[in-house]
Amino acid sequence: MPDVPLLELKNLRIARSRGGSVEPLVRNLSLSLDRGQSLGLVGESGSGKSLTALAVMNLLPEPEVSIAEGEVRFQGQNLQTLDARSMNELRGSRLAIIVQDALAALNPVKRIQVQLEEVFRFHRREEAADARRELIHKALKKAGLPDTDHILRSYPHELSGGMRQRVLLAMALLLGPDLLIADEPTTALDVTLQARWVEQVKELQREQKLALLFISHDLALVAELCDEVAVLYRGHLVEQARTEILMDAPRHPYTKAMMQALPRAGRMPHAPERRAGESENQDGCPYAPFCPLVQDVCRRIMPELQGPPQHRVACHAVKD
Repeated sequence: MPDVPLLELKNLRIARSRGGSVEPLVRNLSLSLDRGQSLGLVGESGSGKSLTALAVMNLLPEPEVSIAEGEVRFQGQNLQTLDARSMNELRGSRLAIIVQDALAALNPVKRIQVQLEEVFRFHRREEAADARRELIHKALKKAGLPDTDHILRSYPHELSGGMRQRVLLAMALLLGPDLLIADEPTTALDVTLQARWVEQVKELQREQKLALLFISHDLALVAELCDEVAVLYRGHLVEQARTEILMDAPRHPYTKAMMQALPRAGRMPHAPERRAGESENQDGCPYAPFCPLVQDVCRRIMPELQGPPQHRVACHAVKD
């Protein structure tokens, strides 16, 4: 049997149904991720990053938002064909997710120890109590929380934001998943804690060959953590490349605008502005109203992703 990617999205289309109309939110997204690889999914708010993560975990708020076309495959298995019980068995054991708001993700009236032990009960794991305790302490230490006894006795509100986020990381790693999805996990952390979190995740990847789908609007942070970057704009994949290639030579005008928006000494970042009289065409490139390289074809036809595997771009104005 030929090797298959650990995670594969094939022509994924996510849509919202409301009032008899269907609004596409993510369009024809194809991505793959192998064991031990890290992929950064970047883009501004509303680009479809979190929806993609929820689609992988089969947690879209159906029926309003659902997968309209395409497939999500995990080790070759189409996750849409699994029943609820089978999908629940995968979540937390093989597939794990960390969300942005750690305080909302943790139960405020239960101690951390109780919440970590619930992972074993939910997945019907039969480890002895001593073995469970050892795994819990080990996961907390791997997540950068050495004072495990204090953490386990605490309620979520008694911990700092950085500690709560690392508790979520420990919870996600508890059963040794193959894939970790991190959806804006460092947004509420200061720069020092962000750097520490990134280093901890890098070390875990090396130790466990963990695949990572890291979702963020922060291109600089993604560059620190990921092997490859995929750029989303209004639900479209507009550029994908090896991280070092994209950071050195971005090709899509939107990616270039994101790079220019990064803070640098002596220069004020600026956001692109919509040109007067320009509006988005449903069939054209959604970035056309802002793009300095816009052509007439851009307003009518959405370009396909083209180029060599190490750097692909969807832009009529970019030529190889």
